[in-house]
Amino acid sequence: MVLKPVVMQPNRFKTILIEINNQKVIIREEKDILEALTNFGFDLKPIICGVQAELWIQGSEQWHSGANFFALGP
Repeated sequence: MVLKPVVMQPNRFKTILIEINNQKVIIREEKDILEALTNFGFDLKPIICGVQAELWIQGSEQWHSGANFFALGP
């Protein structure tokens, strides 16, 4: 479950990937965390918090509902 403006849209939070390959450090910025995880083989389907048209409701849902979710499987 994601707060779309933070996880899926440009904002002040950056997703930075740091790789070390043969003692060479490669640092690059990814579009967002979902794209970075997809590049590592994790094809995640995000669930948007709250009503997508209302940013305030999305934020409220994100911060108040987090403890109400659990995994049913891997």
